Amino acid sequence: MRGIPAVLLIVACAILALASFLPWAQFKPQMPAGFDLASMDEFMRSAMTATGWNGNVSLLGITVPNWFVPILAFAIIGMTLMRGADIWDAPNGLSIAAAAYCLAHLTLLIAVVVANGSQVRLGFGVLLAELAAVFALGIAIFGRSSDSYEPAHPSRQQFHPAARPGRPMMHDHDDVPAPPDFSPYPRTRV
Repeated sequence: MRGIPAVLLIVACAILALASFLPWAQFKPQMPAGFDLASMDEFMRSAMTATGWNGNVSLLGITVPNWFVPILAFAIIGMTLMRGADIWDAPNGLSIAAAAYCLAHLTLLIAVVVANGSQVRLGFGVLLAELAAVFALGIAIFGRSSDSYEPAHPSRQQFHPAARPGRPMMHDHDDVPAPPDFSPYPRTRV
């Protein structure tokens, strides 16, 4: 993935990672057994906040920490940067699966918070992260079409993603050499 879709995917994942520092849920702690009544008033006013780094989601006996979501967002950013720098061309499904997991985790967290509405309040960070995960998944799915970029004019072939130093630039097909450059300006390789 290159160009604008890659930049949008990096921005969406950066927002997702930054949203992990905002409050995701706020809940009142349970009253421990043998608690004295003198400090009960102060205890009832207290609340605990879960973020993307210190909370978790449990479903069917499986507990997954919230920090897995921002770590996957950083992994998507890394895969996109490596793909753009021609270091490693990660499979399409890898970033799609990571973005889909982030979206599923956040949706499950929102569902759990909404189901326990009187005891738990939803935080702004989880809503921002959910929105960023939706955009990241959409860009990861539909943004790969930009990899088939072909330059509009032969003078721009030096910027083509397939151009490599020491390899003659081919046009459209690997067995057909590029047309001659009739430009009045000297052609330089970057």
